[in-house]
Amino acid sequence: ENKNRKYPPSRQEVLCVSKRQPIYARFHFMDGEYRALVFDSAATAAEVVTMVKERISLPNGVQGFSLFEVFGALERNMLNWEKVA
Repeated sequence: ENKNRKYPPSRQEVLCVSKRQPIYARFHFMDGEYRALVFDSAATAAEVVTMVKERISLPNGVQGFSLFEVFGALERNMLNWEKVA
């Protein structure tokens, strides 16, 4: 299993990591809504999905959520173990 990054870090990520600050990001939903979250640079996709569920008041056992990463015109589903930042 290859656990290397798929895309280069964003400018915001580099700044947050170098200053040892949490990362602020917006997570968009298919209905056009979004939620802003603050998380650690070591957070995995599974951890952020749990945070999103808590933020929108869904029980943790609810299935069917995933994070998608967008880089220019490319879009892909993130695996649970991948780092979000």
